[in-house]
Amino acid sequence: MARPSGLRDGRGVVAKLACELGPHGIRLVIVRSAGSPETPAVQEVTKLHAAVGGVTLDEYQANRGSGTMLRRLPALAEVANAATLLASDRASAMTAAITNVTCGAFFDM
Repeated sequence: MARPSGLRDGRGVVAKLACELGPHGIRLVIVRSAGSPETPAVQEVTKLHAAVGGVTLDEYQANRGSGTMLRRLPALAEVANAATLLASDRASAMTAAITNVTCGAFFDM
């Protein structure tokens, strides 16, 4: 499981923006996804990778999800559910947060 340096480096920017926007009642919450297999863009890319690797699309996607903590990739509906919760009043105290909706493909320490 990897942790891209872009996220680590971006935390300072997220915190700075949240500090600037907070007094105006604006929260900053980022939804981080590993890519939902049913989205057209991800399907196109995985088709190309599967072809290069000489495997079927289903085999490639199963293999891609096997490296996550939950052994699968997040469905688009799961990412949307997380975004809906974060945009709601139930998460009104959250700001300067990067929310992990990756099925454990990436983790933060």
